[in-house]
Amino acid sequence: MTIDAKRNGLVPISALKYLFKKPHTVRYPKEDLEVFPIEGNSPTYRGFHTNDLEKCIGCGNCAAVCPASAITMVKDENVEPKRKFAKKYRPIIDYGRCCFCAQCVDICPTGSLQMSREYIHTFHPDLSIAVEEEPETVAKNFVWRPDLTHSDNPGYVRLEGDLLNKTIDFDRTDPRVEPANERKLSFAKFVHTYSREEAEREASRCLGCGACVEACPNQLHIPEYISAIAKGDPKESLDWVYKRNPLPLICGEVCTHQCEEACVVGIQGEPLAIRWLKAYSASNVDDYREALNIRPAKSNGKKLAAVGAGPASLSFGYYAKRLGYDVTIYEAEKKPGGAMMWGIPKYRLPKEELMKDINAILNLGIELRTNVRIGKDILFGELLKDYDAVFVGTGNSKPLTLRIEGENLPGVMQGLTFMRLVNEEKAPDLEGKQMVVIGGGNVAMDVARSSVRLGADVTIVYRRRIVDMPADPEEIREAQEEGIRVVEAGVPLKIYGEKSVEEFEYAVASLVPDPKGGRPRPVVDDNSPRKKIKADYVIAAIGQHPNLDFLPEDIQKKIGFDGKRVPVDDYGRTNIKGLFFGGDLSNRRQDIISAIGAGQRAAKGVDLYLASQK
Repeated sequence: MTIDAKRNGLVPISALKYLFKKPHTVRYPKEDLEVFPIEGNSPTYRGFHTNDLEKCIGCGNCAAVCPASAITMVKDENVEPKRKFAKKYRPIIDYGRCCFCAQCVDICPTGSLQMSREYIHTFHPDLSIAVEEEPETVAKNFVWRPDLTHSDNPGYVRLEGDLLNKTIDFDRTDPRVEPANERKLSFAKFVHTYSREEAEREASRCLGCGACVEACPNQLHIPEYISAIAKGDPKESLDWVYKRNPLPLICGEVCTHQCEEACVVGIQGEPLAIRWLKAYSASNVDDYREALNIRPAKSNGKKLAAVGAGPASLSFGYYAKRLGYDVTIYEAEKKPGGAMMWGIPKYRLPKEELMKDINAILNLGIELRTNVRIGKDILFGELLKDYDAVFVGTGNSKPLTLRIEGENLPGVMQGLTFMRLVNEEKAPDLEGKQMVVIGGGNVAMDVARSSVRLGADVTIVYRRRIVDMPADPEEIREAQEEGIRVVEAGVPLKIYGEKSVEEFEYAVASLVPDPKGGRPRPVVDDNSPRKKIKADYVIAAIGQHPNLDFLPEDIQKKIGFDGKRVPVDDYGRTNIKGLFFGGDLSNRRQDIISAIGAGQRAAKGVDLYLASQK
């Protein structure tokens, strides 16, 4: 048709010829097709999504992987997560965007998300009733399944076996470990640092969802530092770690790694080795300050004091110095580090690694005064007078006692006392000796495993079951690999001996379930069996309480110290102006990463407090 003809006013009439032709919206000539694919021809047909709300943990991996940005995570208050660290967020699907690629199904770590065979969406069993409103979250009852002919085929579910591992790698790459029969002969570090290939392979398993971050007491930038390792850049990885943790190598070696409990890959496979990846980053950077360009801020003229040189005070000093404050740390011992220095054995945390982290902090210009006992060499009131603010991070140093007959016999010691002797290389000769360790925490494991390395035959007696032990599972497993016996449901009764320990007696308790779902309660009565073990040494590792004897009684009362804990706000503030507490003294999770977080928050609290005093 020419241009002139197009301009002719009669052209629209020519379109009338299409009124007598069939529409071309289907194949022409028309062919009748089944609504649903024939069974066997398309077993992975993809229709609307379904989601098992009990399995779903709200990690958001489906939304992150969606190439069409068709998935949004919304908070559903009606959901009650049954898994620890699970979130209340659930996916909704924008089917105007969805391309039905099923990547969201493949990446779902719990297998909760699937795609049905349905492309007719309704909420009512009577399909003649039109329902236009969509649900807020995808659920198992998201669609009805009217097609009974193919009801045995659920549609598209996540692939299993080798095909699944191409999407999510469930197999963990652990660091190389010395065999038990060799490692128990010395205090040498027995867990090897990752090679570059091992670290990158393990880091590449991360889905980047950040579920681990919420589980971390100090909310480290975990996905970011793992991603940097996967890209082959340990320096960038350490930079991410250091933003919220100035003791990276220490935490890499001995952190309680609660983050790994939240790792979504660990739900159906093995969680990422988050702790060991952190150790890899820190081990591959020699000088933190130079590599990361860490510099203190210009001094603002304000002076701060920290009592104790453990992780809480070191963290406080680091962050306060970065804010421009002049910091002095007072330590009663001859070396800094607190329980990290005296309580953790060298095979877990070599002292050169400990001092690498500590020196990087002190070299910012923090003054460390060792062999100074507050309350004796310097009165606490003088600190409050001479400094603009004071932070106390002394930890728990007063051991709990067994309170049984014979506890005062030679050969009976507290766990941290024994570990101090071990770290100072002053432990008694244990070659061929019988050692009984009371307790089930990490200190008990450290005592038992150190004793094995010193030649002792070791038995751990714990008042509950092995599965109830608060120690890290790998510590328990490695202790048993090294030949340490564990007596379950054993409640200490008496220690026998004339001039020293000869026998240890315990009762076999009945374990009563906790109605609230906690650890069972051991009960000893007249019918409980009594047993004895030959022993040369008995070590009680059943916990510690704070020791605030350096504080005047009036200050202890004013801050509300109840013998176990000092109440503080989110920034470590107490009832006394300018006095801050942190670490084991004020939090229930008595571990290093929690102490680091407390020190960081206290530094911010001091900054806010002094700003308000202007």
